[in-house]
Amino acid sequence: VQFAPYEKQIQQADSAEKLLDELDPKRTYTCKYVCHRVTNNGYESDPDLKFTGQEARHDLRLFVEDLSDAARVPASAVGERLHDSRQGTITLQGLEEIATAALGEADGKDTIVRFRKWQNLTRLAQPLVILVGGTTGVGKSTLATQIAHRLGITRVVSTDTVRQVMRAFFAPDLMPEIQYSSFEAGAGVRIPLPDWSDIDEAGFIEQARSIAVGVNAVVDRAITEGQRTIIEGVHIVPGFLDRSRWGDAVVVEVMVAIREAERHRSHFYVREWETDGIRPLRRYLQGFAKIRKVQDYLLTQAEKQGVTVLENTNIDQAVKALMADVLDAVSEYSRPAARRNTGG
Repeated sequence: VQFAPYEKQIQQADSAEKLLDELDPKRTYTCKYVCHRVTNNGYESDPDLKFTGQEARHDLRLFVEDLSDAARVPASAVGERLHDSRQGTITLQGLEEIATAALGEADGKDTIVRFRKWQNLTRLAQPLVILVGGTTGVGKSTLATQIAHRLGITRVVSTDTVRQVMRAFFAPDLMPEIQYSSFEAGAGVRIPLPDWSDIDEAGFIEQARSIAVGVNAVVDRAITEGQRTIIEGVHIVPGFLDRSRWGDAVVVEVMVAIREAERHRSHFYVREWETDGIRPLRRYLQGFAKIRKVQDYLLTQAEKQGVTVLENTNIDQAVKALMADVLDAVSEYSRPAARRNTGG
């Protein structure tokens, strides 16, 4: 598909978009059927491979986006330039001329800027750590998984996993705050609070500070091993992690939010269906006011610490926004002045 003629790529992207509208998330489809619908060819490597409509829709969205980007600058145009010059390589200036001719001056330059940023990411020798925070039900895990897929990152860690490991080592009497979900952590507060304080917020802060110890350890290990890592979870609270330990690593921190309450609430209906009731709807709806309270605190911290807030009303747009933040951070680090300032 990647090396198909330009016109064929456009046709395949159009076929994939039509199939997207037809797929039923609840049904199961064979890979052979999907490939035939998109490319008009079968899939011989594993004809019995099957996946759900939901999985197929996710992969097709990525396919359409990647194919559309690839088709923006026809490969044949690059090949013709190489043939005419009788050289085996093409300069970036030559590629920019092709992009400008194919897309126009503004879009052509934008394409080359993105290409340069991807080059910086490919050449990055320093560890890359992406921190994705946000309250319960805003789509942190989905966003982290899609970013990991696009960047080829194989290590994705949830702060809930960190909390679960810590619960195995510390008795409830020693760390009562980590025995509860983030929006129920007020039940773990054991000290008297002033009348003006909020016990739910106080419980969450206490829990997040405890979990930050484990999260710092995960970041330390990723940096030590040079392993690109994504850490996602409600316990990624701006200002709670020890930035002095990050050295010259490239660390991108974002806060995911859904400010509109009813849209946020609807995510829990979808999540119960996707997990077949493992995450029961009633519990989250009963704690929804507390979940929103946690979001208010996280957004306040993000504003104080200058952390980017991603409004997740559309997962595709959120993915693009986070990808742009990652590429910008890597490109900023790749500047010689930035490397000098960080000691790299």
